[in-house]
Amino acid sequence: MKLKLSEIRNISERLELIEEKRMPVAIGYVISKNKKILSSEREAIAESAGKIISKYCKKDESGTPVLNGDYYTFDDEKQAKLANDEITELYNTEIEVPIQTISLDVLKKCDETGYDALSLKDMEALMFMILE
Repeated sequence: MKLKLSEIRNISERLELIEEKRMPVAIGYVISKNKKILSSEREAIAESAGKIISKYCKKDESGTPVLNGDYYTFDDEKQAKLANDEITELYNTEIEVPIQTISLDVLKKCDETGYDALSLKDMEALMFMILE
């Protein structure tokens, strides 16, 4: 399945919350498997974004990026814009991700007694992996 890197970041974060719920084994497995795949991609995204920022941000005498609180500083607006443009390009990049899918019928098993019901927000987060 093709996903933008920005989508991978968002989905990965949302799957962490859903994974805490009690659900049938098959559903938990697919969510865990996808979370693992997406978390690995999310780490690579963060590493790439860090390299971009490091390339453009202001550095001290030892070459360490200069922070103002939690934010990187730049020598000028041009450097900040270049970094922002490259990060935007990074997040808009689409890659093929081996997503495990699950049927809606299997997801309906969460409605059975003993499992946590999935909210609309949960279902929205899972839409990328539901077979129709």
